[in-house]
Amino acid sequence: MSDADLLDEVGALAVLWDTLAVGSQDSQSYRLVYERLRGSWHPEESPKPDQFHTSAGKRFYLERRAFYARFMCNLEYELGLRDDAQP
Repeated sequence: MSDADLLDEVGALAVLWDTLAVGSQDSQSYRLVYERLRGSWHPEESPKPDQFHTSAGKRFYLERRAFYARFMCNLEYELGLRDDAQP
């Protein structure tokens, strides 16, 4: 599997894909998007940094994982599910 294939599952595109999927359903809400995002992120099943073939792929992957973690913390804060937006 190429670095690009592994990177498709992490980061902003993953957030966008899940948001679009919820938006196509009859019932839509921020909470449903949040639940789908939480359900689709399984760090124990995600690629490991040593699976990447290039140093750039590994760096992008680590940056995207950090983005996703920050995004989820901010979303939880904005939905009133946590007291602060710090990861």
